[in-house]
Amino acid sequence: MKDKFIQELGNQFAILSQLGRGAFSKVYECINISTKKLVAVKIMRKYKLTTKQLYFAEQESHILQKLNHPNIVKLYGVYSTGSFLAIEMECLKEKSLAELIRKRSLTEEESSIIMQTIFKAVYYMHKSHIIHRDLKPENLIFANKDLGSLKIADFGLSTEFELGEQLDTQVGTIIYMAPEQINCKKYSETADIWSCGMIMYYLLTNTHPIYVSGDNLDKFKDKMNNIRWNFTNNVSDMAKDLFFRCVKSNPIERYSAALALNHPWINYCNNRIPMTHLEEIRLHQDKLKIKMLCIATIFLTNIALKSNTTPKICISTFNEPPSEKISLIKPRNNLTSLHIPRRKPKNNANTLKISSDNTSLLGCDLPKGNNITRSMGNLRFTRNNFNKGIYLCPINKKKSPRSADRLSFV
Repeated sequence: MKDKFIQELGNQFAILSQLGRGAFSKVYECINISTKKLVAVKIMRKYKLTTKQLYFAEQESHILQKLNHPNIVKLYGVYSTGSFLAIEMECLKEKSLAELIRKRSLTEEESSIIMQTIFKAVYYMHKSHIIHRDLKPENLIFANKDLGSLKIADFGLSTEFELGEQLDTQVGTIIYMAPEQINCKKYSETADIWSCGMIMYYLLTNTHPIYVSGDNLDKFKDKMNNIRWNFTNNVSDMAKDLFFRCVKSNPIERYSAALALNHPWINYCNNRIPMTHLEEIRLHQDKLKIKMLCIATIFLTNIALKSNTTPKICISTFNEPPSEKISLIKPRNNLTSLHIPRRKPKNNANTLKISSDNTSLLGCDLPKGNNITRSMGNLRFTRNNFNKGIYLCPINKKKSPRSADRLSFV
């Protein structure tokens, strides 16, 4: 098939590998020879297509030509030969959303990022008067590892609509179809919002609420009439609120994509501070509380030492009243006073006692004060009030006045 296709196109593409296949098409990873760009080419044999399938294939290329959004797969070209119809698109080699959900459970924050991306693309489609009609995790593919790189693909069942127009064609994947589609009633673009709600439920719970094996429409209708939404305890009320607004049975009451994008759950989760930062802030606050408590303890202790009162400190949390008063110290009257004797200078052979502390007798005035030093010739005079002395020592000695040979004036 691919060799004949390349021949008919005149060697326009170099096929590298097969990316996937559908009911009436195959998708290949190719290099466009003229642009040197890596692309995906969806190839369909015309003779295998029914009139309806051919219509949808042409409709897909027509709609993709009208759309230009970062979260919608890009169309590069459409090729028609005698035997084949080919659509050249952006190559998305990462996982689909369905593969990601099967691989691991997603957090609520991750689910919010994904749903915001989907709602942005759906809002753009509806604003461009296009209904997708087959929104499901298998048709949502990541361009790279970033969750915000999700793109809507496979517009094979999409169609254009006029404002206020009601459609009645029953197409799509049963377990993601809105009740009005299942019951063959008229529907509008709000059918896509129901599909978004089903995708959101799948993200939050990792299950589908009304899954049935195969395309058994009768079984699905029975489950739809007795549907139960079972959320785990870790799903927030805001997430549930948005979900229930997207899956209203009455399509008139159902949310639009614009309203969904302005919902608090979408905005709150996507602007939330990472938990690591919150933990750092809490840790800093705890350290600050301990520091302030220590400062308060020292401050109140000093006050108590100068008075006969016993300080009290009330310790409480932010949301609770003070529960207990804790006495930090005993009253001053119960404290034992300590006598610290002052150290006097030793009398040794190098110490001279003089009855006057007026150093002007030696030709050098040394004013009163502590650790005041004056120099005269080879001698240094130092007053030390703690030992009540004036010490004289040679300048060339590096020892302190206490340990050096000195003259003491007392």
